[in-house]
Amino acid sequence: MVRLYLVRHAQAAGAEPGARDHARPLDADGWDAASRIGRALAARRAAPALVLCSSAVRARETWEALAGELPPAALSVEAGLYLATPANLLERLAALAPEHEALLLVGHNPGLHQLACLLVGAGEAAALAALERGFPAGAAAALECEDGWVGIGPGRCRLNWLLLPEALV
Repeated sequence: MVRLYLVRHAQAAGAEPGARDHARPLDADGWDAASRIGRALAARRAAPALVLCSSAVRARETWEALAGELPPAALSVEAGLYLATPANLLERLAALAPEHEALLLVGHNPGLHQLACLLVGAGEAAALAALERGFPAGAAAALECEDGWVGIGPGRCRLNWLLLPEALV
Protein backbone atom coordinates (compact mmCIF):
# COMPACT_ATOMS: atom_id res chain seq x y z
CA MET A 1 0.00 0.00 0.00
CA VAL A 2 1.14 3.55 -0.75
CA ARG A 3 -0.11 6.91 0.50
CA LEU A 4 -0.58 9.83 -1.84
CA TYR A 5 -1.09 13.38 -0.62
CA LEU A 6 -2.36 15.77 -3.27
CA VAL A 7 -1.99 19.49 -2.57
CA ARG A 8 -3.17 22.22 -4.87
CA HIS A 9 -1.01 25.32 -4.67
CA ALA A 10 -2.40 27.97 -2.35
CA GLN A 11 -3.90 31.27 -3.50
CA ALA A 12 -1.58 33.18 -5.82
CA ALA A 13 -1.26 36.87 -6.52
CA GLY A 14 -2.96 38.19 -9.63
CA ALA A 15 -0.95 38.26 -12.82
CA GLU A 16 0.99 41.43 -13.45
CA PRO A 17 0.62 42.86 -16.97
CA GLY A 18 3.14 41.12 -19.20
CA ALA A 19 4.18 38.66 -16.47
CA ARG A 20 4.20 34.93 -17.04
CA ASP A 21 1.66 32.77 -15.20
CA HIS A 22 4.48 30.45 -14.13
CA ALA A 23 6.08 33.27 -12.12
CA ARG A 24 3.04 34.21 -9.99
CA PRO A 25 3.87 34.03 -6.25
CA LEU A 26 1.53 33.28 -3.37
CA ASP A 27 -0.31 36.23 -1.90
CA ALA A 28 -0.51 36.81 1.88
CA ASP A 29 -3.68 34.72 2.18
CA GLY A 30 -1.99 31.93 0.22
CA TRP A 31 0.98 31.82 2.59
CA ASP A 32 -1.39 31.71 5.57
CA ALA A 33 -3.55 28.96 4.03
CA ALA A 34 -0.50 26.86 3.10
CA SER A 35 0.81 27.10 6.66
CA ARG A 36 -2.59 26.02 8.05
CA ILE A 37 -2.69 23.07 5.65
CA GLY A 38 0.87 22.15 6.67
CA ARG A 39 -0.11 22.12 10.35
CA ALA A 40 -3.20 20.02 9.56
CA LEU A 41 -1.10 17.55 7.56
CA ALA A 42 1.34 17.29 10.47
CA ALA A 43 -1.53 16.75 12.92
CA ARG A 44 -2.68 13.84 10.72
CA ARG A 45 0.87 12.45 10.80
CA ALA A 46 1.49 12.95 7.09
CA ALA A 47 5.15 12.15 6.53
CA PRO A 48 5.91 11.92 2.82
CA ALA A 49 9.38 10.64 2.02
CA LEU A 50 9.26 12.27 -1.42
CA VAL A 51 7.68 15.48 -2.68
CA LEU A 52 6.99 16.08 -6.36
CA CYS A 53 6.40 19.78 -6.93
CA SER A 54 5.50 21.81 -9.99
CA SER A 55 8.18 24.29 -10.98
CA ALA A 56 5.71 27.21 -10.83
CA VAL A 57 6.61 29.78 -8.18
CA ARG A 58 3.25 29.45 -6.40
CA ALA A 59 3.65 25.67 -6.12
CA ARG A 60 7.22 25.92 -4.82
CA GLU A 61 6.16 28.53 -2.26
CA THR A 62 3.26 26.32 -1.18
CA TRP A 63 5.74 23.50 -0.56
CA GLU A 64 8.00 25.92 1.32
CA ALA A 65 5.14 26.76 3.70
CA LEU A 66 4.17 23.09 4.10
CA ALA A 67 7.77 22.00 4.63
CA GLY A 68 8.03 24.20 7.70
CA GLU A 69 5.41 22.00 9.37
CA LEU A 70 6.36 18.50 8.12
CA PRO A 71 9.29 16.13 8.61
CA PRO A 72 12.10 16.52 6.05
CA ALA A 73 11.45 14.94 2.65
CA ALA A 74 13.32 14.57 -0.61
CA LEU A 75 12.12 17.21 -3.08
CA SER A 76 11.87 16.95 -6.86
CA VAL A 77 10.80 20.18 -8.59
CA GLU A 78 9.56 19.23 -12.05
CA ALA A 79 8.60 21.45 -14.98
CA GLY A 80 6.41 18.65 -16.35
CA LEU A 81 4.05 19.01 -13.39
CA TYR A 82 3.16 22.60 -14.32
CA LEU A 83 -0.47 22.49 -15.51
CA ALA A 84 -0.11 18.73 -16.11
CA THR A 85 -3.06 16.67 -17.31
CA PRO A 86 -4.40 13.79 -15.22
CA ALA A 87 -2.85 11.36 -17.72
CA ASN A 88 0.58 13.00 -17.30
CA LEU A 89 0.27 12.95 -13.52
CA LEU A 90 -0.85 9.32 -13.48
CA GLU A 91 2.06 8.34 -15.73
CA ARG A 92 4.49 10.08 -13.36
CA LEU A 93 3.03 8.34 -10.31
CA ALA A 94 3.05 4.91 -11.97
CA ALA A 95 6.79 5.33 -12.65
CA LEU A 96 7.67 5.79 -8.96
CA ALA A 97 9.93 3.29 -7.27
CA PRO A 98 8.11 0.97 -4.84
CA GLU A 99 10.19 2.12 -1.87
CA HIS A 100 8.41 5.50 -1.93
CA GLU A 101 5.56 4.53 0.38
CA ALA A 102 4.32 8.08 0.94
CA LEU A 103 4.39 10.86 -1.64
CA LEU A 104 3.18 14.45 -1.63
CA LEU A 105 2.36 16.05 -4.99
CA VAL A 106 2.00 19.85 -5.24
CA GLY A 107 0.30 20.86 -8.45
CA HIS A 108 -2.44 22.72 -10.26
CA ASN A 109 -6.05 22.48 -11.31
CA PRO A 110 -7.78 21.29 -13.32
CA GLY A 111 -5.37 18.35 -13.59
CA LEU A 112 -4.97 17.71 -9.86
CA HIS A 113 -8.72 17.69 -9.18
CA GLN A 114 -9.35 15.50 -12.21
CA LEU A 115 -6.61 13.09 -11.06
CA ALA A 116 -8.15 12.81 -7.59
CA CYS A 117 -11.60 12.13 -9.06
CA LEU A 118 -10.11 9.55 -11.44
CA LEU A 119 -8.20 7.65 -8.76
CA VAL A 120 -10.83 7.57 -6.02
CA GLY A 121 -13.05 4.51 -5.97
CA ALA A 122 -14.04 4.59 -2.31
CA GLY A 123 -13.73 6.77 0.73
CA GLU A 124 -15.26 8.60 3.61
CA ALA A 125 -18.66 9.98 2.53
CA ALA A 126 -18.12 13.61 3.55
CA ALA A 127 -14.70 13.71 1.88
CA LEU A 128 -16.12 12.20 -1.32
CA ALA A 129 -18.91 14.79 -1.38
CA ALA A 130 -16.43 17.61 -0.82
CA LEU A 131 -14.19 16.32 -3.62
CA GLU A 132 -17.14 16.30 -6.02
CA ARG A 133 -17.67 20.00 -5.27
CA GLY A 134 -14.10 20.89 -6.23
CA PHE A 135 -10.48 21.16 -5.19
CA PRO A 136 -9.89 24.83 -4.27
CA ALA A 137 -6.56 26.61 -3.90
CA GLY A 138 -4.66 25.19 -0.94
CA ALA A 139 -6.76 22.02 -0.63
CA ALA A 140 -5.08 18.76 0.39
CA ALA A 141 -6.32 15.20 -0.04
CA ALA A 142 -5.02 11.91 1.37
CA LEU A 143 -5.42 8.78 -0.74
CA GLU A 144 -4.37 5.19 -0.10
CA CYS A 145 -3.62 2.85 -2.98
CA GLU A 146 -3.52 -0.85 -2.06
CA ASP A 147 -1.69 -1.97 -5.21
CA GLY A 148 1.27 0.42 -4.94
CA TRP A 149 2.44 2.78 -7.65
CA VAL A 150 2.53 0.10 -10.31
CA GLY A 151 -1.17 -0.63 -9.74
CA ILE A 152 -2.37 2.94 -9.40
CA GLY A 153 -5.22 3.74 -11.73
CA PRO A 154 -8.87 4.68 -12.13
CA GLY A 155 -10.92 3.81 -9.06
CA ARG A 156 -7.99 2.05 -7.35
CA CYS A 157 -7.56 4.43 -4.39
CA ARG A 158 -9.43 5.27 -1.22
CA LEU A 159 -9.96 8.92 -0.22
CA ASN A 160 -9.26 9.18 3.50
CA TRP A 161 -9.78 12.90 3.90
CA LEU A 162 -9.93 16.24 2.13
CA LEU A 163 -8.72 19.40 3.86
CA LEU A 164 -9.91 22.84 2.80
CA PRO A 165 -7.92 25.81 4.12
CA GLU A 166 -11.02 27.88 4.85
CA ALA A 167 -12.27 25.14 7.20
CA LEU A 168 -9.08 25.25 9.30
CA VAL A 169 -8.41 27.73 12.06
